[in-house]
Amino acid sequence: MVRAVAATALCALPLGAVAADSASFDVSPGYGDDVEILAFMVTFDRARPLLERATWRLTAQYEFGVTVFHGTRTDIGGYRTIAGFGATPVLRAEWPAQRWPVFVEVGLGAMLITHTKLQLDHQFSTALQFDQVLGAGTRFGDRNQYELGLRLQHMSNANIKSPNNGLTWGALRFAWKF
Repeated sequence: MVRAVAATALCALPLGAVAADSASFDVSPGYGDDVEILAFMVTFDRARPLLERATWRLTAQYEFGVTVFHGTRTDIGGYRTIAGFGATPVLRAEWPAQRWPVFVEVGLGAMLITHTKLQLDHQFSTALQFDQVLGAGTRFGDRNQYELGLRLQHMSNANIKSPNNGLTWGALRFAWKF
């Protein structure tokens, strides 16, 4: 229970300071443990960096989206496709002065899933799941309006209820700032 409370508190990063100066549309295909994943997100960048130094800065962004999980095994029961609706605050360290600015990011969010069983392999027990994100990537384009990155993500219910199989996956992320 303590983990669930701590995770919920971390998800509530200062959302009062969400004044965004830009937004992006993100698509992120991924794969993990016999599950194909496809996520569509809208991301809002915080208007000002949280911390800025001569060569790097720490920024915050807020991702809202839908993720579709599709089980690839055909020989077992359970739901073959489920969806998750989530919100994830992300902290990002970036080095903007480079020709292709690079970044690393970490996030912790919450997701509500449509079903708690994805085939017979993945039993999540609760519709409320916590989503952890670790990623790295680069920006490019004449205004740095595109991003390409890799992510490692994990979703589980923080041991609120058993079984808590969770799911870990790798994903390629493409974003377009508008």
